[in-house]
Amino acid sequence: MQEERSVSLAALEEEIAAMEQTVGAPAESPAAESAAAPTSETGPGEGEALRRALEEARERVTRLEQERMLLGRGVPEEDLDYYVFKIGQLTGPEKDFAAAAKEFLRSHAPRSAAVFSTGASLAGRAERPRSASDVMNRLIRGI
Repeated sequence: MQEERSVSLAALEEEIAAMEQTVGAPAESPAAESAAAPTSETGPGEGEALRRALEEARERVTRLEQERMLLGRGVPEEDLDYYVFKIGQLTGPEKDFAAAAKEFLRSHAPRSAAVFSTGASLAGRAERPRSASDVMNRLIRGI
């Protein structure tokens, strides 16, 4: 997962553009898919392999963009997989990832770090104790 994030989006977009030029027109257009027969430069199996590699690269770019959006909204890095999975379940033909993320994050806000105290504070004291036993003695005596 860390390796995926270390790849820049610009590099992936350049890779996609190069693959689209090799395969032909972009795969999103219906005309491109029907006219995506292998060229004389590529063999019959190479065209299909390039299309699969192109689709995988597009999926990686989409995933990185989704993760970047969630990180910007305060989701901790260790919880990204969970949030992407749950938000992915909410997406559909009428709801895109951004709208589903907004709805999901409204009801499931990312957890924040817990703040708690471990005991008496020595911050107001002028003299700082020198060892652990000094700290305990001061706490016992109430000094």
